Amino acid sequence: MAAGAHHADGTAVNAARCGFQPLDHAHGAAAAAGRPERRFLRRHREALQGKPLAIFVLAMSLTAGSETSVDGVPVVVDPKLPKAPLKPGNLSFRENYVTLSNYLRPILKAARPARPVSIGVFGGRMEYGRLKWWAVLFAMLIVKAPAGEKRNWDVIREWARGLGEAM
Repeated sequence: MAAGAHHADGTAVNAARCGFQPLDHAHGAAAAAGRPERRFLRRHREALQGKPLAIFVLAMSLTAGSETSVDGVPVVVDPKLPKAPLKPGNLSFRENYVTLSNYLRPILKAARPARPVSIGVFGGRMEYGRLKWWAVLFAMLIVKAPAGEKRNWDVIREWARGLGEAM
């Protein structure tokens, strides 16, 4: 998430203290679309409103689709991430679960009334050893996300560079 957000009293919103880890010194912070991140957006939605806001999501699995925006917000997707559905027009439970809109609508809802200028969706990194046992089962059985590294740093940096125009 990249934003110059401040609380009503003028103090800066500290994304790092809220569990966000810096991507690098120039491009904001990384966030998966989990509960802590949505809670951060809900808690700071007033401070984020009216500020330039860009969100990026790291995912291990994404069903290919033709969407270039969700609820009117432009979305950039790493072209290496999406996988074609087995039966287009008849998505399985897993394929439907990992669609772009299923990932992003809860994030957009948590941020309202703040509205991102862009959302980037990129491959992430999965380390089973850092997860609780039930999260590993979910990742393996539902999302079918193998452990490993899927971050495409060139695409992430390209998206971040393009934010200057929008923000």
